[in-house]
Amino acid sequence: MDTFKNIEMKNALKLLRTEENDITVQNAIDTLMKTQLLAPAQWDKDPVKNEKGQMVFEPNTKFQLLVIESSDGKLYFPMFTEMAELEKWKLEDQPQSLVMSFDQYMPFVEMSKDNVEGIVINPFTENVPFLAPRLIQLKQAKQKNSIHE
Repeated sequence: MDTFKNIEMKNALKLLRTEENDITVQNAIDTLMKTQLLAPAQWDKDPVKNEKGQMVFEPNTKFQLLVIESSDGKLYFPMFTEMAELEKWKLEDQPQSLVMSFDQYMPFVEMSKDNVEGIVINPFTENVPFLAPRLIQLKQAKQKNSIHE
C-alpha cells in the first residue's frame, strides 16, 4: 500500500488549483473516472491472501468508508492520491485503506448522498471536492455511454 501513487490525479488536481477553467475541470473529471484513489475504510472481516498473493475479502464482508468533516460541518468521504497524503490526516490510529476505482466507491456515495456531501480528494493539500449529485450524473453518463459502445 505504501507504493500506491496516482500521479495522474495529483497532477490534474494541481493544475485545477493553479488555473481552474473548463479544460482543467474536465481533465480532473476524466482522470477521476479512469484512475483509482486511496479510500480510508473499516471492515468487519480481515482479508486473506489468495494463491496470487493478493488480499481478498470474503463476499459478505461489511465495509464502511470513513468520513471527514469540513470547517462548515459538512461530511465528505476523503480520498487520497497516495499514502503520503493520507498520512497528513492526523488521527490517533492511522486508518486502513483500500485502493478503489470510481465504480467501486460510487455505491457508497449513492447510499450516503443524504448525509455525505460527496468526496474530497487530498483534503489537506489540493482539497478538491466532488459533490454527490455531480458524481451520480457522471456515473449515469458513464453507464449510458458504455451501453452504446
